[in-house]
Amino acid sequence: MAENKSKRRPVILYDLGALALVFLLQVPLLQPLLSSLMQFVGEHFAGAAKISLSYRVQASTFSSLTLQDVSVSPMPENQDFPVERLQAKTVALRYNLIAALHKDWAHTVQLVSLQDVDVVIRQTPPQPKKAGGPLKFPAVIPEQVDIDHFNLTMHQSAGDVQVRDLFLHLRQNQPGNLGWQEVTVPGVGHWTNAQAGLTNRNGVLEITGLNLAPLVNVGRLALDVSRSADGIFGTDLDGTALDAPLQLHAAINQGDLTEPSAVSLRIGRLDLSRLQSVVKLPVTGAVSGTEAQLNGDIAHPNTWSGLLRTRVENLKYQTYEVQAVGVDTEFHGGAGRINQVSVRSGPNAVQVAGTYRLPNDLDDFLAQLDLDAGLAMAAPQPELYVPDVRGKLAATGSIGLHAGAWQAAVGARVQDLAARGLAVPGTAAHVFAAGRLPLQPDLWTSFQAIVLTDVRNANFDLVQVPSVTANVVLPGSDEARVEATVRAGQSRIDLNAQTRLPAAGAPFDPKQVDAELNLAVASAADFLKTRLYTGALGLDGHIAVHELKPRGAVRLYGDQVTYEGATLQAINANVQLEGDQATVESARVQLDAANHIDLNGKAGLSAPYPYQAFGQVSLPKLENFNPFLKAFKQPEGLTGTLQATFSGRGDTNHLGGQFQATGDQIQYRGVTVQTLQLASALADNQVRLQSCHLAFAPGNTVDLAGNVQVNDPRPFTLTGQVQLTNLSAFNPALKQFGQPEGLSGSVGVNATANGNLADALASTAGVTLDARQVKYRGLTVQNADVQAGLADRRINVSTARIVFDQRDTVDVRGNSQVTEPYTYNADATVAFQDIG
Repeated sequence: MAENKSKRRPVILYDLGALALVFLLQVPLLQPLLSSLMQFVGEHFAGAAKISLSYRVQASTFSSLTLQDVSVSPMPENQDFPVERLQAKTVALRYNLIAALHKDWAHTVQLVSLQDVDVVIRQTPPQPKKAGGPLKFPAVIPEQVDIDHFNLTMHQSAGDVQVRDLFLHLRQNQPGNLGWQEVTVPGVGHWTNAQAGLTNRNGVLEITGLNLAPLVNVGRLALDVSRSADGIFGTDLDGTALDAPLQLHAAINQGDLTEPSAVSLRIGRLDLSRLQSVVKLPVTGAVSGTEAQLNGDIAHPNTWSGLLRTRVENLKYQTYEVQAVGVDTEFHGGAGRINQVSVRSGPNAVQVAGTYRLPNDLDDFLAQLDLDAGLAMAAPQPELYVPDVRGKLAATGSIGLHAGAWQAAVGARVQDLAARGLAVPGTAAHVFAAGRLPLQPDLWTSFQAIVLTDVRNANFDLVQVPSVTANVVLPGSDEARVEATVRAGQSRIDLNAQTRLPAAGAPFDPKQVDAELNLAVASAADFLKTRLYTGALGLDGHIAVHELKPRGAVRLYGDQVTYEGATLQAINANVQLEGDQATVESARVQLDAANHIDLNGKAGLSAPYPYQAFGQVSLPKLENFNPFLKAFKQPEGLTGTLQATFSGRGDTNHLGGQFQATGDQIQYRGVTVQTLQLASALADNQVRLQSCHLAFAPGNTVDLAGNVQVNDPRPFTLTGQVQLTNLSAFNPALKQFGQPEGLSGSVGVNATANGNLADALASTAGVTLDARQVKYRGLTVQNADVQAGLADRRINVSTARIVFDQRDTVDVRGNSQVTEPYTYNADATVAFQDIG
């Protein structure tokens, strides 16, 4: 029986061999069928993934695959696929499936060939991050790689990354190369005709001689993936970065912990001015050296041991200078110490020190990190950073982080603060905060904080504020509260406010602010360094604001306010705020028993800001103002009466109003205005000076009229007549100003003008002057006639004749341009036959 079985075994083997031979003989006949099947399957799965795919199968067997005219692009509804377009002339693969079954990865892929490839990568919506884990994969490195004419474009917001004519030739255990015709990375660099050596020896890929000046020069970069299936990787780098020597050695072990991971990095002296070739920042200085080491299980920081040391010297950015920055920390078995984090700039310094313990895993690093650190800062010269600011700043604080919960406390004091007229002898601030990590997208719910400030004896010129205290509270929700109090003597101002805080990415909405302001200013003198007046002058009121609409009342009051002997008898003004409207109720400034000013009206507080107002100025006894003139070091002697009324109604789009004034026997410094009459109106955004009449002594008058638009280019017209037939009436004024008397004669002037105030030199104007028998200080002008005008940016004097007597005359004619290059033409005749 056993003998029969042994005879049948060779027969079965022969039969199987025959079948295999028949199958192999049929493969060439089945190739078209296999090619069609592959194309059908590929297009089917591409359609399911919403990808447009087309190609031609040139050859397809169990050990090779060649595709031509490959085209890949996403369908319009597919917004997540990052490849915008892929086109390849030829894609060829040769592989050994038997080697794959035996996990002989070094011989699984025998050839990868890509020819004439164009790839365009587009920006896509961010994808949710997947949970991390050990990186393990078989090192399937093709025995032969031939890539030629490979082009890549990556669309980015900062500009497109472009690779043109990249080539890569790699053969196992033989020298190869890689390079490109052109590579552009916006904001980083542009490199052309680059080439480097490339080899693959037993799963170690090595690049040599890759120069990407001025950024990096890679002398040798080796990546060991021979044990990548077990999660073990190695890398060695020798080169320069911005001409600084660079060495990196790393052995990453994600599997067998008997071989812990080890990483070491050394960077030699780095001249920071070389950064300007990469980023446009005016930075100078040097990083004198950087050293970093790490040993342990890469996935468990609590096993790490190592150090980090670096030092920056003479850092300068624009006008800011820092002489030294130092970082020094070391850790053993996950327990670390911050030996130094320091910054020194002149006499100003910051120092941080503390201890920490690293967490068990990387997934929730901050939530498991333990940290205790202290901060100290001294800045006796803050003007090194903030111009025009003087003072001495000192601050201390601490921060703790345990099991994801953190707390911080910082206290600061500023002495002798001075900035542009503001002086604050003493200021204190304290910040207390606590929260949990990680921070939530809605930041305000991630922590609680309170800020306390106390400012003493702030003063600015004549103003002083003895005390300002403020508290800001962030309770860990989407709101904030502010309390502030200003105190000075018996006066006090209180502010209480709260607001909704914006969600992540949303702008702040001021309508969310609710506030209350209480005013109790018993005396304005409480806010003055020295008491400038006597009497009572105060302010009180209460205002509440909701959705930017105020409600409340404010009252300004004063009684017998005296300054330098000048007394203001009374001030009373009441302002009512009601939503979108402010109303002034019968405000009066009582200058004395006879003179007063009254005002009442209302105004809208939102666009288009409508208004309505009425006012009256009644000054029947101008002589009562002489004490005020004396108080302001001006000559006294004012007399006469002045009355005025004004009214208005409109809004910012349609201005309207009227003003009238009359005066009688107004005298000051030798000049007497017997009559003043003025009337003007504002309508349709145009100010009209209907009339302005000044009558001095008999025969001396001034009359003006005109109009001007309040909107650009502000067109205007103006007419004026000056008739001074009795110049001797101005001799008292000359005497008041310390000049000799003896003026007599008459002068008449007529003038007109029109144009745009936005370009006044382009206006058109004309003036005539007529003087008769003008005598002063021994000089007599029998008559003077002048006619001149302005047009086309030129002044034209058509007539200017001055006759001293029948034998002595001056005649002038000419014109001059009033803008560059100021060309001119002039003709003058001077005839003095009797100079004596």
